[in-house]
Amino acid sequence: PIQYNAYEIKRVWIKVIRDIKEGKSKNTLKFYIHIPFCKSKCNFCFYYSATSFPKSQIINHYIKKICNEMNFYKDAFSDVEFKDLEIRGGSPSILSEEQLNGLLINLFNNFYFLKKVSKRSFECNPHEVTLQKLKVLKKFGFTDLSFGVQSLDKKVLKLSNRGFQTYEIVKKAILDAQSCDLELKIDLMIGLYGDSPESFSKSFEKIAGFQPKTIAMNPLHPSRIYLRRYFRNSENYFYSELERKVSQTMKLIKPIADKFGYSYDDNIYLHRWQCVGFSRRNRSPRN
Repeated sequence: PIQYNAYEIKRVWIKVIRDIKEGKSKNTLKFYIHIPFCKSKCNFCFYYSATSFPKSQIINHYIKKICNEMNFYKDAFSDVEFKDLEIRGGSPSILSEEQLNGLLINLFNNFYFLKKVSKRSFECNPHEVTLQKLKVLKKFGFTDLSFGVQSLDKKVLKLSNRGFQTYEIVKKAILDAQSCDLELKIDLMIGLYGDSPESFSKSFEKIAGFQPKTIAMNPLHPSRIYLRRYFRNSENYFYSELERKVSQTMKLIKPIADKFGYSYDDNIYLHRWQCVGFSRRNRSPRN
């Protein structure tokens, strides 16, 4: 593959920005920061993330590298505003309050974002969320938080190497975020080993009771190791099971969604790479 050095990449960006300023291209710029660290590795996850390391030292080094990159590229973007900002991982919420504050200070000192229509989103693992971190995000204008809850079933969590997560931890994180007036998208995952339509719908109902802005039902994308361990090493078998689960689960959670005031597409088809979203209506839930 062709490789480019930082100076060559910067020259490309300078041309892109010039075309935007001259009206030759539309400004669709979005800023993305990746934090590739997790407390522990969920056994269903196939994305890269580092877990076994002296966290504070390595993360500090990584943030320093990101900040150096920002400093290098900032003059290329000095005359343009980004539309959106997205920070994902890994688990960005693994950053300490000090690390998070330092990263965002550097970011907003070097780059400009649209004030009125800009969306600033941040991905969180509930067990790493603190009120202090949430206040930092609020201070820097973040509007949307994504909480990767996946399940509230103890058995499923343990089988997924997420036994550290409890309902109480999730509840506190959600309430703290809502106290900071931050909009929440709660991610639940369907297709996990040990889950069932009944257990998924119970998790959905508990989350719906907190009235987050969005509840996302995400299909599991299994790794080869996960397929070999739990699904006969067969992708076809896994997806046939997933389709069956989705069909049964939707029958259970549609009345729950109606009860708590969530809208959804009646003709739901869960594609293997696409989530199903439930959006809160602007009304009180029915009793």
